[in-house]
Amino acid sequence: MKTSTMTLLCLVALMFCLAGCSASGPGGPKIRISSPYFGSDINYLNPENLGKYCYGGGFSEKIGMVYTAKAGFIDTGHLIESVDRTKYASGIAFENLKIGKEEFSFDLVEPARYFVGVTYPSISVKYPANWIFLDADKKEKIAKEISIDLGQYISQSSTTWHEIITWFGYSCVAIFPETPSSFSWEDLYSDLLGTRICARALQEENGNFNETVTRLINEELKRLDAQKPEIARQATRKIKDKWFSGGGYPFIRMMKRNFDVGIDDGCITPWLVPGICANNIPELLPVPKIPFKYGFSFKIELEPRGSQGDRVLGIVYPDNRGKRIQPDAHYPKIIEYIRNQAIRQEGSKVDKPNL
Repeated sequence: MKTSTMTLLCLVALMFCLAGCSASGPGGPKIRISSPYFGSDINYLNPENLGKYCYGGGFSEKIGMVYTAKAGFIDTGHLIESVDRTKYASGIAFENLKIGKEEFSFDLVEPARYFVGVTYPSISVKYPANWIFLDADKKEKIAKEISIDLGQYISQSSTTWHEIITWFGYSCVAIFPETPSSFSWEDLYSDLLGTRICARALQEENGNFNETVTRLINEELKRLDAQKPEIARQATRKIKDKWFSGGGYPFIRMMKRNFDVGIDDGCITPWLVPGICANNIPELLPVPKIPFKYGFSFKIELEPRGSQGDRVLGIVYPDNRGKRIQPDAHYPKIIEYIRNQAIRQEGSKVDKPNL
């Protein structure tokens, strides 16, 4: 059977498995099926026709790859799923902050539960000293601003968690391994762009959320100088057998991985394909931070589930005494462990965007 035919069958089966499935239950973020990892069946999108975003998924959306002069490849599947994640997490935070909850938890997409404030009195959510004296409108305004910040941080943490556990073999549908796409060069930047777009949409008081997100996606990709599909194909031809080899998903070898999650400088740097749209400077995006303003203080943890999560916990807690992961404290160690494994597999330049 031809590789392209097998890829198509895999994707069709995956679509049936995921159709109508919100990963967090009704009203939650929905898994989007992204392009098949730079194989022969990539859907290159026309930047003049990017479809219409729909929270929770819809037939109006277009999933595929766009090449931009300032940010390299953008995977719209990752981008719009990240919008979903951010909106969902922000909404949960807002409802809990409004009523003064000192701790709350929820699931997102991958097998893990997110804890805000967690379960110990000394590290619960700290509210401003004057919180009880503020009027309802002032509380709601502040709670909305803080919840958007929390939503961005938790969303980006969750997409990084996705990259981590897929490295160890996690898959949304068990028979289709996602390891080939773990830390691929466009994923985390596309995710981060989605969180930022969602935050801007939530900050706009008026208008329909879906329409606002659609407009902002088009504006952002235009600002990043999105190219026509022909340029995206040229970029893919440039990196074939250098950044990846083989056919489409799942028959592919990833020779390059981008492990930049903003640990060193607080920003994610996109990978530009050398020789495509020459002389452009990569547009760095700052990663979200836990909000500490207005007197609020938070501690955020995630509790992994499943065998892949257990393997990650073993990296963080060699003595097997810990059950939760703090992204800011633990992700650097986890990602360095994965990076070293990738270097052993593909060489010392595995995380360098050279040809």
